[in-house]
Amino acid sequence: MFGEQLVVDRNDTIIQEIDSLLVTALEADIYAVVKQVKSLGGIFIPAHIDRPYNSIISQLGFVPPDLQIDALEVSARNPVRAFKKLHPEFEHTTLITSSDAHFPDYLGRATTNFSIEEPSFKEIIMALHNQLHRKIITG
Repeated sequence: MFGEQLVVDRNDTIIQEIDSLLVTALEADIYAVVKQVKSLGGIFIPAHIDRPYNSIISQLGFVPPDLQIDALEVSARNPVRAFKKLHPEFEHTTLITSSDAHFPDYLGRATTNFSIEEPSFKEIIMALHNQLHRKIITG
C-alpha cells in the first residue's frame, strides 16, 4: 500500500520490511522530544527553520523561547548573516547551516565550521554554546 519501506544495513542488505507508514508525525510534543534528546546526552537543533514548510517556524509560527535548543539550523539557501538580518530575534542564537541532503549529490552544499581543539562531541557542544574559546564560524 505504501510502497517499499525497507530497513537496510550499511551494505544495503535488507534487514526488514516495514508495513506501517514511516512518514507520519511523531506522537510526542516538542518538549518531550527535547527531554528525551537531553536525557541521552544529545544535541537538539531544529532543522531548516527558514523553510516555509516542515520547519518549527512554519508549524508553530515561532521558536518557543523556553525550548532548550543547542542551536538552530537554516537551510543551504539562506546565508546565516542574511537570515539574522531578516530575523533579528535570532541575533544571539547559534545558527548553523548544513546540506539537509536527501540525495548524495547534495552532500556538502552547505557546511558549518567549528573552531574546536579536537574532533569530539564535547568540543562540538562547547562550540555550539560559545564556551572556552570554541565557536561556530558561519558565513
